Amino acid sequence: MRTLFCRFELLLSEEEDPDGAIDRIADICWEWVTTASQVNESNLSDKWEAGEHKLNNTGTLHIDDDRCENGRFWRMKRIEWGREDTELQIVNHIFVVRDDRRVEFSLLQDFVHQYERISPSDRAVYPPWVIRAVMDTYDCKMGDEEISQSWSSISPPNVPELVDKITNPSRRIPIVLMSKRWDTKRSIVKRPGSLSGRLAGLAHVYQLSDLNTQQFGDLFGQQWLGNGTIRIFWPGKSTRELIDSDPAWNDMYSKRSFEEKYDSDEGPLCQEIINRVCAATMTLPASSPLVNDIRSRIEDEQRRQEEEALQEQRDIVLGDLKTSEDKVAYLEDENKKLSGIISIRDIELGQRGREIIEMAEMEETLRFQISRLGDEISSY
Repeated sequence: MRTLFCRFELLLSEEEDPDGAIDRIADICWEWVTTASQVNESNLSDKWEAGEHKLNNTGTLHIDDDRCENGRFWRMKRIEWGREDTELQIVNHIFVVRDDRRVEFSLLQDFVHQYERISPSDRAVYPPWVIRAVMDTYDCKMGDEEISQSWSSISPPNVPELVDKITNPSRRIPIVLMSKRWDTKRSIVKRPGSLSGRLAGLAHVYQLSDLNTQQFGDLFGQQWLGNGTIRIFWPGKSTRELIDSDPAWNDMYSKRSFEEKYDSDEGPLCQEIINRVCAATMTLPASSPLVNDIRSRIEDEQRRQEEEALQEQRDIVLGDLKTSEDKVAYLEDENKKLSGIISIRDIELGQRGREIIEMAEMEETLRFQISRLGDEISSY
């Protein structure tokens, strides 16, 4: 079951070499792996290498680094088993892809249970710190939105600009907006940077600086904000019409719920917000057009190299054969081999086509179940 997915583009300086940037990200990913407490460092080298690696008795790591003209696809797959729940497998996939000077980073995390089941997860999601490390190294964007692991304070003069961001139909990333309590003059979340860091690449975090939030309430109707209230504004669901008419209680965390439901502990509250944002990433497609294009170009390049090597081998063999009859017999044998390969690939393509249809049907079923669960939660 996918627990989180994020994808963003790196903004490189004109002087920076794109392959050097990928190498730098690869080093960050390698550090993320080797510094983990459960990893046996003696199994690993100081520098990352493509291939299979053993992390400990049960954990494994696989790295691929493929290239084509003006393109590169670096990927890491890290598999670990839960320390407390030994039936839970945690799988992290990292893709770093380059097309000319454009570089894209993505991370997908899966929880794989030993026994298949379809049910909402009750497990806390902890976004890997490697996301924050990459965003700390490079300026990043998702679509046209610049993203950051930092939070921002919004003063009254800047509220209209924030409202425009919230209601922008092209926005892709959730906005977590916090207000200050009247009694303490602070947000319920006393360390906004901790929350924004854990939501790096997944959400924007803002805090209204003024205790008086009437200006925001006047602009937002039903979805008011004040006295410590925190709200999540989702992309595509934060139009002015919905904001005016829909209170969206499920997306609101009030001072009262903070005290009663979370026992005035910001840790569980922040974890609930993180879980909800991560769960919302389940609808994002894992492969981007950029990834698909580079994969296709790399496969074409590999096939071309294989065909050239086979042709070179054929030319050598044909040069050694003395008679035309021997050459014809050799070429007929090569033709039979190629026909067999084509038949096998046709079967594989048919199987993949059926798998794609089955996966699409499964995805549609899961989205329907998620929608129903959301409706049930809304009725409480």
